[in-house]
Amino acid sequence: MSIEISKLTSELLNEKNYMSWAKSVTFALSGRGKLGHVTGSKEKPVPAKSSDITDEEKQKMEEWQMADHCVMSWILASIEPRLSKMFLYTKTAKEMWQKIEGVYGQRNNYCYIYQLKQEIYHATKGTKNHTEYLVELTAKFDELEEYLPPTSDPLELERRQEHEKVYLYLGGLDSSYDAVRSQILLSPELPSFSAVVAMVQREDSRRTAMNKESQEQRHAVESQAFAATSSTSNSDRGRNKGNMDEKCTHCKKNGHTIDRCWVLHPHLKPKWRGERGNQGQWEATKKMGKTLDQEKRGLCVRGEEDGEAAEPNKTTRVEPTEAFRLDRIETQITQLASLLGQKLGQTGLSHQREDW
Repeated sequence: MSIEISKLTSELLNEKNYMSWAKSVTFALSGRGKLGHVTGSKEKPVPAKSSDITDEEKQKMEEWQMADHCVMSWILASIEPRLSKMFLYTKTAKEMWQKIEGVYGQRNNYCYIYQLKQEIYHATKGTKNHTEYLVELTAKFDELEEYLPPTSDPLELERRQEHEKVYLYLGGLDSSYDAVRSQILLSPELPSFSAVVAMVQREDSRRTAMNKESQEQRHAVESQAFAATSSTSNSDRGRNKGNMDEKCTHCKKNGHTIDRCWVLHPHLKPKWRGERGNQGQWEATKKMGKTLDQEKRGLCVRGEEDGEAAEPNKTTRVEPTEAFRLDRIETQITQLASLLGQKLGQTGLSHQREDW
């Protein structure tokens, strides 16, 4: 007997095309007279006496074994290589066929039925010509009929009507419901329409609760951050401005308490940051020094001092009174010390002039 190892169909079996693949393989095996090997109608010959097998019985057993292995080879060649290893170690063609049907031929494959129905509901001609569109849609109808063959059973018709409502309802949900939709469609038995609606409503309630909890947590974090920032800001302002009623028991100076004393806690001294701030402070200090220098030299316009008419663009050096000069110098020194203290972080209302 001539054996040809070849594919039974050009469409190899994958995870999604079992129905159409099985139909094509059935036609091919039937045409070659080997369909009985997968349906079980052509079983392996059994000798009349197992202890005494005749030559004729032995020959029939060998011929059946060769034909059965031939069918197994055809079927394996018609499966995608990545899947065929799963069925390689079955003993007979019938066992292999049953195993393939058990893995991929689930008639209660609600996910695939749902997918087929969605493709049919949303099918459009688009850029295809009429023949291509008709062939594609007809193929989907025929495949769906394999999963849902015609029936006159009232209970089965009622069941399918209930399932149809579920498919339509789930198809109208957006992609954010993919998890709950998959959970429903992967059930061993498709739930009733009312049960499906209840599951979706519970999912909505869960989302509302989680969203509310998330908002409360976010508000709590923001409030804590704001409170911490406000506390730090108020502490800095209180340390810089000082309270003149407070008195440090360590340095004996007003404007702060011992817990904020810079002598004991040097790290509490404010520090200038940024080149722009230092530059502005330095410019102010230079300006104050220039003004102080002018005061020390006592430059003024004579006409304004003794009432005489002053000549244009003419100035003379006049020695001011000792009290006036000392008072102005003391004022300028105080202002300069204040500016320098802010730069070095060692002054403010909380530390007085005697710090210097």
